[in-house]
Amino acid sequence: MKKLVFVITLFYAGFLFGQYETVEAVPNPKTENGSYVSNPDFILDQTTVDQLNEILSDLEEKDLFQVAVVCLRSIGDNVPKDFSTELATNWGVGEKTRDNGLLVLLVLDQRRIEFETGYGTESILTDVLTQQIQQEYMLPYFKQNNYDAGILAGIKAVRDALQGKVLEENTQVASDFSIENAQEYDRRRKDQERKFLIVFVSWHLLGVALYLIVLLVVRYQQDPYKKYNIIKNFGLWFWAILFPLTHIFLVLLSKKLMTRYRNLVRFSGRTNRIMHKLTEAEENEFLSMGQQAEEIVKSVDYDVWVTDEKDDYCILSYRPLLTKYTSCPKCKYRTYHKEYDKITVSPTYASSGLGEKKYTCTNCQNVDHTKYTIPRLQRSSRTSGGRWIGGIGGGISSGGRSWGGGGSFGGGSFGGGGSGSSW
Repeated sequence: MKKLVFVITLFYAGFLFGQYETVEAVPNPKTENGSYVSNPDFILDQTTVDQLNEILSDLEEKDLFQVAVVCLRSIGDNVPKDFSTELATNWGVGEKTRDNGLLVLLVLDQRRIEFETGYGTESILTDVLTQQIQQEYMLPYFKQNNYDAGILAGIKAVRDALQGKVLEENTQVASDFSIENAQEYDRRRKDQERKFLIVFVSWHLLGVALYLIVLLVVRYQQDPYKKYNIIKNFGLWFWAILFPLTHIFLVLLSKKLMTRYRNLVRFSGRTNRIMHKLTEAEENEFLSMGQQAEEIVKSVDYDVWVTDEKDDYCILSYRPLLTKYTSCPKCKYRTYHKEYDKITVSPTYASSGLGEKKYTCTNCQNVDHTKYTIPRLQRSSRTSGGRWIGGIGGGISSGGRSWGGGGSFGGGSFGGGGSGSSW
């Protein structure tokens, strides 16, 4: 019997808890039952939900401020601030003529709390004040995983800040505030652009400085082969991604320098006589069968330098950065690669499967087979959009009680005001 209860609990948990990747997927408490709290993942206790509804209903009735509280386990990869703005706008929290709404969003997996204030509300609940409420009243509880106490303390602080305040309809004050808010937004935007430009330029200057240091090191090297290998690392297109404006040119310069150092005249270390590089056809006389096999599969490219009398020679190897070949455990040449990786026994929900990899060496024909276990399949606990099954969505209900405010919010507008905090 206990096993049956456990299985049933797991089955329903898959429907109860999920990611809310769109605002349309979040249950609207007003349209559900006239409530103020959307708690679909049961993060808050029902007692806390009832207390919040009592406070917010009284606040709307006496002071005409409309507040919605949303507690979600996950919103996927969405940014909480953007999500809260879109959600508050979608629901229209607050009155249309006063924009006196506030949405409080808790995102558990990102450990983030967001206050989204309407155009009117933000004249009272400023960004600084909302941040202060979060830091002083909510985060200390959140750090202890006590979300009931944190949300309740924060909403009480919001109530205290809004009680007795009045927002007139279409007043000049509201208009002046909108102008001041737009000016403040423009100032912040310019400050951010200026900071970004400073960081961007400084970052690229750092990249150029690093490259100059490398060139200085290369200059004092005598061996062209060592010069090549040092500059090779700066020839990577990876650097062009890190420093797109400057290093696109430095990468091209590195390629040119690498070609120069690879073909630079060399002298015999034994006789000090000049050496010349052999052609691909000529060099096979000095390369082993394994080295020739490496050149065939392009895992290594060799240059052979000889004196005119061919009494002294040197072999230099050049390896590409990316290749499917590795050193063979038998012949040690870089001609070993994975021929296939296939499933021999498919996994099921009840049992694990088996797989097999085959490795072959093109030089010595060595063949290795490696078998491995594939974990059994796992059933997903997510549901589409994170919605509930009918009759289980008690997370936003309040004992069947319908709170004041009707079946929808009032059509308030939002412009990104408010603040957020992480813990």
